Amino acid sequence: MRRQLAAQQQREQEEAALAAVEELQRQEEQEKQAQKERESQKQREIEMQQAMELQRAREAEEAARIQHEQEQEVLRNKRLADELAMQEKLKPQQGEDLLELQRRQKREEHARQRAEREKAVKMQMQQEQEQEDLAFRMTQQMNSHFSVDDDSDDSDREPESSPMPVVASAPVGNGQERLSVSQAPATAPRSSLVGDVKREMIQKQQQEHQRRREAALKQEQQTRQVEMEQQRVREAPREVEVAPREIEVVRRAPVKKPAAPMESFEF
Repeated sequence: MRRQLAAQQQREQEEAALAAVEELQRQEEQEKQAQKERESQKQREIEMQQAMELQRAREAEEAARIQHEQEQEVLRNKRLADELAMQEKLKPQQGEDLLELQRRQKREEHARQRAEREKAVKMQMQQEQEQEDLAFRMTQQMNSHFSVDDDSDDSDREPESSPMPVVASAPVGNGQERLSVSQAPATAPRSSLVGDVKREMIQKQQQEHQRRREAALKQEQQTRQVEMEQQRVREAPREVEVAPREIEVVRRAPVKKPAAPMESFEF
């Protein structure tokens, strides 16, 4: 009997302990759930606050934009009114100041365009000069190479007794070029032929350089002459327009007949 009571008490204690554990677990679950709900509520409040701040920022930006547009509109209206007032002031003066301003602006624009063209011409001439200098240096290197070959050839053989070739030439202004080296006598030494070829190449390069320089200078002079003529035409005083009433009076005025010469009178 005592054993049964002890066993029953032990079972009751175990059941009470189990119930206490279950109650603790239930309380912990409730606490966790409440914590999650509090965190979720806090997060929702933060998001709502951020949304409200963003909305206020957008509204402030929109208000600033509208205010800026209104200020710009006021400035445009004021500038337009000032321009109209300036035009009204210029009308009694027959637009002389405005014409002078336009002429000055045109002169400045033409001067700027002329400076740009002169700069372009100078750059082109500089590039051509650099190309010609490069070609000249290459020719000099070629000449030095030919000279070394000629010296080596002349040192290996005896000088020939044949006469030197005579290369005929014509004036450059007539457009004639030197006679080809191939027309020289077949008995001419190699060093003389190479020297003639080098001289002919150098002379052609110099002529081409001179021709390009003269063409560039001529083009620049023509451009300046045309610009001066246009500027002279623009700056020429305009004819004063006569009112229609004055033109009518001039047309209706009688024409005075010229006086008869003194020889026609008889004394």
